[in-house]
Amino acid sequence: MRPSTAEFLPRHMLISGAVLAVLAVTGGEALSQAPLQLTPPWMRADAPSTSPEPKPQAQAQPQAQTAAPPSPARESVRSAVGPESIESQRLGSMDTDGFGLLDATHGGFGKTMWQGTPREVVRRLLPRLPLGAPSPALHDLASRLLLSTATPPASGARGENRDNKDNKDNGEPLLPLRVQGLLSLGETKAFLDMTSALPAESVSGGVRQAKQESLLIDGNLKAACDGMETPATLPSDPFWRKNLILCQARSGARDAAFLGLDLLREQGHDDPVFHDAVWALLGAQKPALKSLPDPTPLHIAALNAAGFPPPRDVLKSRTPSIPRAVANGPASFGDLRIEAAERAEAMGAFDVQALRDLYRSVELDEKEKTAGKVNKGLAKGPRGRALLYQAALAETDPKTQAGALARALDLPAGGGFMTAARVYAPMTEALKPSPDLIAYAETVGRALYAAGKPDLAAGWLGLAREQASRSDDATRAEHTLWPLARLAQPTKGTAPLDPAVLAAWRAAQGKLSPDKLAARFHALLTLLDAGGEPVSALDWGELLEGGQMAAGKAPVGAAWTLLAQASSGGRVGETVLFTLMLVAGQDPASVDPVTLHHVVTSLRRIGLEREGRALALEALVGMSQRVPEP
Repeated sequence: MRPSTAEFLPRHMLISGAVLAVLAVTGGEALSQAPLQLTPPWMRADAPSTSPEPKPQAQAQPQAQTAAPPSPARESVRSAVGPESIESQRLGSMDTDGFGLLDATHGGFGKTMWQGTPREVVRRLLPRLPLGAPSPALHDLASRLLLSTATPPASGARGENRDNKDNKDNGEPLLPLRVQGLLSLGETKAFLDMTSALPAESVSGGVRQAKQESLLIDGNLKAACDGMETPATLPSDPFWRKNLILCQARSGARDAAFLGLDLLREQGHDDPVFHDAVWALLGAQKPALKSLPDPTPLHIAALNAAGFPPPRDVLKSRTPSIPRAVANGPASFGDLRIEAAERAEAMGAFDVQALRDLYRSVELDEKEKTAGKVNKGLAKGPRGRALLYQAALAETDPKTQAGALARALDLPAGGGFMTAARVYAPMTEALKPSPDLIAYAETVGRALYAAGKPDLAAGWLGLAREQASRSDDATRAEHTLWPLARLAQPTKGTAPLDPAVLAAWRAAQGKLSPDKLAARFHALLTLLDAGGEPVSALDWGELLEGGQMAAGKAPVGAAWTLLAQASSGGRVGETVLFTLMLVAGQDPASVDPVTLHHVVTSLRRIGLEREGRALALEALVGMSQRVPEP
């Protein structure tokens, strides 16, 4: 049982402070078929950084390449559109529900993206969007959906009531749902850019609260508390009262903070997690939290301020902003902070350069310094991954560094292979394909495709093909990389798949059971077909003849049917909505191939072929694990 603040403060102080506590605050056009850039620019290895990656002096320089033009949508989200675009939105007569930062020329889905979609469908689905997928492709779709400028969906069963301009007849406004979605994604910069561009009269209480939460997520408690200076002008609901109490505790106003906690409890707004964190911040009692499965940004901010790490189960949150908030905690959180950063990066909510900086901040103990080299025992957990990164970064011999990179990339990381590929991208880009590195061609090439560097990855595929007759490593690399190349670098008039190549791919899969081999082959052909590759009935060959077609887990029900209807009707926004609902926040590699086929072909049907291929490529990268040795 938690003690009352009355045990610490005289009664007359409680009464005199109540007034202050009462005044607390609530306080699409189809994109070009250029090589795919899977990683948004603000996450990519080549994004500008205030702490550039140091490169070993003797490290090989990257091969010359023609850089693929970055996705206009991702560039627009990163720059959040220039002020002239924002100003034109302000001066226009568009409903604030249709306000956005991305028009069709900057990666938005176009003004007509909601045409034919009932408003009620959008209103119900936006708060339920699963936003925590470890997938750049899905994160990109969700961000653009929320940031696009568009005519708002109309009321009516078919979204046809276009003459109704009265918001109150259209129900709950959509703008707060969109900005809350951006915040949950961890897109705090885009969120602030969008809300800052809104006219003051359109900033509702929900938007104002979301702005406060964005500061808490970013660990900017000072800025969050600066707005607490005039509590009499702010709302009095529990959210804002808790914020005021946290800021009072942070500034050392113990009496006022204790009073606020007691008043919250007396009024039935008790929050044990917040209470314990504030008590810890005031030095009165350490929190004894064993589990925190559903934290809020305010919970994490309070624990961060108190210097007490939250329970590890907070990392199970499917809301990207939560691991981002933990990653922005104090350095004393150690492994928890690193793992949170890995998970947040995988969800698109943490900058990859900031994750590298965290890795570099880990200090070796005396035993590790004495060892002088990376070993398998060192590469365990978040700390081990950080030390592996430091060791790989310090290597100057290309072959030794390639071995360290392959070991690091093959380890299961907190953010998975895609995160590791982005973290190590500067190093994999700098390695030059050569016969003495053929043992690492499979892993390095796959990492380059995952990091959105298909031109460089093609060099490793070419090396594997040259060496295939002389090396089992080269053979494995060739059969891992060629399907990725087909999706990442589509060409007009793509030749049909070569039956001999497919047969060789099957033979290279090692000691897989017939069922597992059939499932993997089924996934390969399904993803290639979804991406628009010419897969014929004959290519399915043995699967059809042997009755080994992988049992599908295709969902039945509303999302499956509605996605088909939306894409067939050319309803862009609705198609993206149901795409996100159907994948349901999963790693694309874990989604049933039949479901992915439906999703990818639906995206292609509405002109988002590039986005569909990117999603298929992510799934194929995840599926292409190192095959068992024969």
